[in-house]
Amino acid sequence: MSYDDMMDWKYREENPGYEREIGLTAGDLEDCDPEIAELVAESYARDNAKRREQNHRTEVAGLRALLEEHGIEIPDHI
Repeated sequence: MSYDDMMDWKYREENPGYEREIGLTAGDLEDCDPEIAELVAESYARDNAKRREQNHRTEVAGLRALLEEHGIEIPDHI
């Protein structure tokens, strides 16, 4: 298991339903070829976007459940 995999697992254990974002930019990869660094940074950015979207969906589901628990109905299209 890689370090990132272990940190992802730890974060999910501490924050059920949420994914850890990885802060990595091309500047963090100074030792690499600039083109490769840019490709890696773009890959991480796409991965983080997916993680952010999943975190948002988890949060919305939790808020909907909380509203429902308190008898507040909201339309499905919102």
